[in-house]
Amino acid sequence: QRKAIPAGVEAAVMKALEKLPADRFTAASEFVAALGSDGPAAQPATARSNGRGLVVAAVALVTVAVTVGWLLGRRRAAADPPTAATATRFALEARPAERLPTGLAKMFAISPDGSTLVYVATIDGGQPQLMRRPLDELGATPIPGTAGALDPVFSPDGRWIAFFSGGQLVKVPLEGGTPIRLATVTTGNSRGLAWSTTGELVFATNVSKTLFAVAEGGGQVRSVFPSPSGSAGPRWPVTIPGSDRILFTTFSSSADTVAVLSGLLADGRAAPVGDQVYNPIGVLDDRLVYLTRLGDLMAAPFDSRRGVTTGRGVRIVSGVQMNTGVGFGQAVLSASGDLVYRDGSTASQLLVVSPNGGTRPAAADTAGFENPRFSPDGRRVVVSVDRNNWKTLWIMDRVSGILSRLTEDEVGTTRDRPEWTPDGRGLVYRLITPVGNAMASRASDGSGLEARMQTPRVSVNEVVVHPDGTTLLGRASSGGTGSQDLVWWTTTDTTSHAFAEGPELESGARFSPDGRWVAYTAELAGSREVFVSPFPGPGGRVQVSQSGTGLPVWGRDGRTLYYPKGQSLLAATLSFAPTVTVTETRVVFEGDFAFDDPLHAAFDVGPDGTFLVVHPVRGARTIVIRDLGVEIRDQLTKQGSP
Repeated sequence: QRKAIPAGVEAAVMKALEKLPADRFTAASEFVAALGSDGPAAQPATARSNGRGLVVAAVALVTVAVTVGWLLGRRRAAADPPTAATATRFALEARPAERLPTGLAKMFAISPDGSTLVYVATIDGGQPQLMRRPLDELGATPIPGTAGALDPVFSPDGRWIAFFSGGQLVKVPLEGGTPIRLATVTTGNSRGLAWSTTGELVFATNVSKTLFAVAEGGGQVRSVFPSPSGSAGPRWPVTIPGSDRILFTTFSSSADTVAVLSGLLADGRAAPVGDQVYNPIGVLDDRLVYLTRLGDLMAAPFDSRRGVTTGRGVRIVSGVQMNTGVGFGQAVLSASGDLVYRDGSTASQLLVVSPNGGTRPAAADTAGFENPRFSPDGRRVVVSVDRNNWKTLWIMDRVSGILSRLTEDEVGTTRDRPEWTPDGRGLVYRLITPVGNAMASRASDGSGLEARMQTPRVSVNEVVVHPDGTTLLGRASSGGTGSQDLVWWTTTDTTSHAFAEGPELESGARFSPDGRWVAYTAELAGSREVFVSPFPGPGGRVQVSQSGTGLPVWGRDGRTLYYPKGQSLLAATLSFAPTVTVTETRVVFEGDFAFDDPLHAAFDVGPDGTFLVVHPVRGARTIVIRDLGVEIRDQLTKQGSP
């Protein structure tokens, strides 16, 4: 607009800044030629000389203008609600021999820039290790030095991975190497790990009454965020990029209610973030991203300064795989806004396996089968069927092959972990409702109504029935330390009697056919082993397995204990005189079966020596959503939310 600008330069600059690409120059050479033109009017010599100097200035001006325009366009695209744009979604394929374990720890970590996924996997039934998968490549590679890894997390700069292994908190470079020890975790098992941008790692265990923090270079471990009164302890910490604010979950002592708190590492004080939040995943674009108990991924307005939600949540994704027993879902969010989660939708076959390894379908259809159980006479099967974290119980008649639903199909209510009563006339199982957990019973023929079972005061998460029909053994919250112990009681006296208690996680308890022994697993420092102890005691325990294993099931002869290791089912022959000893261990069969439930045995053996197993047909998928922020804005627009 200035009069001293030559007309040719002005015309060239204005053409270069045209809004439509078709109206601009098609090549840099055209732009240069236009800048050198004197334009329609002749100029004095001094003006032409000044014009040549202005050509350089104009080039710089246009370069800056184009750059600023591009940046403003990027910012405008991020700020304005999208009209047709959606986030990119895709599923990751695993190698045929690769399996993501079902456990009590998180299996995913994603780099801050969203470019690399790290996850826990086993190869050919071996020990869990970390795999590195750049999202612009087709495959993953093992990370050296990560055997036995649990709960991986990236450093804020994306160069390191920290994880738990063998009772140690360690870190390795992303490319792998010799683990560097940061802290020793002598009691309890991992219940979450986060890496703060302020340079500390924050973690929890299943027995801790606080969160712990240690410098990223190692050193003294300190306690942060003491558990509120009436809480079983904080779990599953999450950091907010650029802040020392921590989000974490707490359970009541009875483990039937959950609250999510936030606080600053600097002062160690925390307060609730708001209602309805079950498992926080992170904060993106001033919205708290979290999971509900049923696996819905939600986003709610969030004040990061005060650490509270300021509005209702909007559902973004459904069907995330949840582990409600310990309060988390398999989902992670990068600082750049990329989401990775495990889809809880599965399909499997229920198979009968003969003692020599031959298989045949037990049911004609495929479904999300879990925890099958033969009836005492072997004529029927009860099984839990999972549909996106929503489970019901079904009964199959082995003669007709008819599979019929036993329990109601209610939204927000789950029934799982079924066990028969010794006479085969009843079933006991876990009942999960939005207001908490309970144990329930019902006649196995479907007659009558479901009844809540009388249990000890502490929360009970699974139950097996003694051969006498009146004694019950269950895994329960101890309340005082937040650990899980084995306790027993009777149908006429619900006083809690300790059977196995301590800092370990005991699970999968099962009575021997004569009721004199209990087989179970105990997990310490990340390794789970099978033990046998006399019931109700006194007496010590005898280790049956070696180097990690799954949950045990007694053979009907009372002398054989079956348990999985990797993709193999093993049989340990026991002698009880004069003491319990293992006289032989052998492989019964091998195959691609779902043996990895860490809390309730995933297979069973019948009176005739045949086995019930679950064969995955369509396993849970790993889903990636690039730029979750776009997806959130799109959903907000569709649902009419601010």
